[in-house]
Amino acid sequence: VDIGDLPGGLETALGLGVNDTGRIVGWSHGELGWRGFVHDIGGLMFDIGYLPGGRLPWSIAYDVNNDGLVVGRSFDGDNLRSVLWDETNGLRLMGDAPGVLRSDPADVNDLGQVVGAASVGVDTPFIWDAITGMRLIDDDPEWQYEIATAINEHGVVAGGSAVPYVWTETGGFVRIEENLDLSSAGWRLNHIYDINDHGVMVGVGNFEGGPGYGVVLTPVPEL
Repeated sequence: VDIGDLPGGLETALGLGVNDTGRIVGWSHGELGWRGFVHDIGGLMFDIGYLPGGRLPWSIAYDVNNDGLVVGRSFDGDNLRSVLWDETNGLRLMGDAPGVLRSDPADVNDLGQVVGAASVGVDTPFIWDAITGMRLIDDDPEWQYEIATAINEHGVVAGGSAVPYVWTETGGFVRIEENLDLSSAGWRLNHIYDINDHGVMVGVGNFEGGPGYGVVLTPVPEL
């Protein structure tokens, strides 16, 4: 089904996230340029706006939770910053941790927790919530240059651009490849893109150095 695009532009749109009610978010070119959009099940698509005073009047929307909270990016001065949008408060800065040069959110759960990557000279994974703000979860230099791509409703974070991992508040970082069972021998994981509430993950991997394939990782009970 074609969801359309913002009016007056290049007649192009890219859907990037959807919630359980069918609300879609993404990026489209309209009369005023590239903007993040929200598309409701009734067929209405609208522009989420952009931060005032930015280098470009530009925004993108990456994901939306079941409460309608949207996460994305927009220019704040010369830097791209994480933003939030909802129907009550509109578009606003999410708020970066001290020392962060730019940030890129990837996912938001129904608890309002946001994960993504923040640049402090190197990319580092972050988690954000409305109470504690942004925290960089790089407690070990080994995990610098990594990103967080997904968070489920239990607060389990998954990601990794070089070393696929899961992270929790209590357990910290765990390398996924070190916890694969014998049926996965020969496989190497390249990236994890999403994790559901049952701990099932999807990503990209290769077998014995071959081409990349989409993979599914399913937790198995310990014996």
